[in-house]
Amino acid sequence: MIARMLLRLANGGRMVEGVTQKELAEKIGIYRGTINAVLNELKRAGLVEIHNKAITTYYTGQGSAQRDERVDQVMRVKV
Repeated sequence: MIARMLLRLANGGRMVEGVTQKELAEKIGIYRGTINAVLNELKRAGLVEIHNKAITTYYTGQGSAQRDERVDQVMRVKV
């Protein structure tokens, strides 16, 4: 759910800018703390970089099976 939202907000690119974790949480309908935890898991998995009010995604939704599996593992653990 969070990975899909990031991809949508990146609008075909890799960068999501100008959106706070609180705003992401409100768009999805979950707590900001949950967003923070999932983003940190995605970062540890090498799927995103977190910057000041920006997130760079390294997952396109059309990547390798290994990367898809890593995203699925992160999502199963945190959501």
